[in-house]
Amino acid sequence: MVLNEQLATLVCVAEQGSFGKAADKLFLSTPAIIKQMNALERKLGFRLFHRSNHGITLTPAASILCREAKILAQRFDSAVEEARRTEMPERNTFRIGSSLFKPCQPFIELWNRLGSYFPGYTLQILPFDDDHTGITEIVGSLGKKFDFLVAACNSKLWLSQVNFHKLWDCRFCAAVPRHHPLAHKEKISLDDLAGQTVFLFAQGDAASIDALWEEFSLHKKIRMESTSYYDIQLFNNVSRTDGIIISLDTWANIHPSFVSLPMDWDFVTPYGLLYAKKPSMDVEKFIRVLMKDMA
Repeated sequence: MVLNEQLATLVCVAEQGSFGKAADKLFLSTPAIIKQMNALERKLGFRLFHRSNHGITLTPAASILCREAKILAQRFDSAVEEARRTEMPERNTFRIGSSLFKPCQPFIELWNRLGSYFPGYTLQILPFDDDHTGITEIVGSLGKKFDFLVAACNSKLWLSQVNFHKLWDCRFCAAVPRHHPLAHKEKISLDDLAGQTVFLFAQGDAASIDALWEEFSLHKKIRMESTSYYDIQLFNNVSRTDGIIISLDTWANIHPSFVSLPMDWDFVTPYGLLYAKKPSMDVEKFIRVLMKDMA
């Protein structure tokens, strides 16, 4: 990670949870770490830590700083890798994007099955953050920074920009906070949701989502809240309420404060590989091999 030294130290302190552990990680002394953090606080003009007998915690301002520093570092590293590829001979590599909500594991499983068709090729896993503005850039970078993403996709916007090869249909389910009275049920019905606040993707971009809204519209006692994007912050916010998120079965373990419960319906959405509209020859070959394998 290429980052301002003091910011990099702040990120390390946040990840390790203490000055001492960060010092061990960075092969520095604890006083040296504290000196850097004091200097950074003076430079920024606001506090970074709440200090107590129980240890340290980040201030809200420091949490924002750490979050954005990680994003900047990842983007810089991706830019360096892209620049390096322009100066070096092309390598036989597939670049797979990966995030919490769009993990690369399904592609790894495909690779374990199909990799023998690509002798000498390697995989490069490129992490990215799940955020609403960033994902548009990520999808747009297919064929440039990434060769493949693995995701649920029924989005008209995305499908106008990229190709999609379906692997399977994933089922919509209910993500229910563990403290919620419905959390003990084995299956959720629409009648169970009467009087509940339910969060769902906004209408208009995906046929599978529009079908859900149409079904929910028949149940007037359900309070519907639309959300433009699903990320971990949505789950964090809803976990502190009695709200319920219409989620996907592939996200069953996405947040420890939720249980994922099946619903008594048959609503599904496609899940598979996203790749560039004009893919490279290697990507085209992988898709041909995959289609033959799935036939």
